[in-house]
Amino acid sequence: MIGVEEKERIRRAYFVEHRSIRWITRNYHRSRTTVRKALRDVSPPIYKRKKEPVSRVLGPFKPIIHGWLEEDKTKPKKQHHTGKRIFDRLKEECGFKGAQITVYKYLEKIRPSLKDVYVPIAYEPGIEAQVDFGEAWVYVAGKLTKVHLLCMRSVIPQLGLPGPILQKDRRLFSMACRRASTTLKECLAG
Repeated sequence: MIGVEEKERIRRAYFVEHRSIRWITRNYHRSRTTVRKALRDVSPPIYKRKKEPVSRVLGPFKPIIHGWLEEDKTKPKKQHHTGKRIFDRLKEECGFKGAQITVYKYLEKIRPSLKDVYVPIAYEPGIEAQVDFGEAWVYVAGKLTKVHLLCMRSVIPQLGLPGPILQKDRRLFSMACRRASTTLKECLAG
């Protein structure tokens, strides 16, 4: 591998001084393939590792970490190991002597990145609606009463339709849904 200065010297001899490749190989003691590479490539040389460096501190613990992360796949999301929890378990159970940042950087490398992942949601106008059901305290005829509230809204035109229901009843809930969807259709049509 030749340095930036040597590459520039070869390029100057060829392009500015109009020397031949044969002359450059003879006078600069480089092979023809090296000279041709220097003439083709303008950028400085970039070092590439042939294999990953050996991690002396974390190396023996990598299979253990992978085992814990494999176990996490069968558990609910709330019970998955955090970086802090993995570091604490390594320290307590396995006698890990390294730093917390070492574990964090390794986890950052092996865990899949979900930063830019999203699913765009597209609705046609009037086809989809969002429904929410909850409780609220309201004054009915001057008396504080607990009502069950059904809120339906169209996604695209952003029409909101609240519908109070005085009792928790499946029949009343379905009636309120029908009434709200009918009103929603009328609003979208006209």
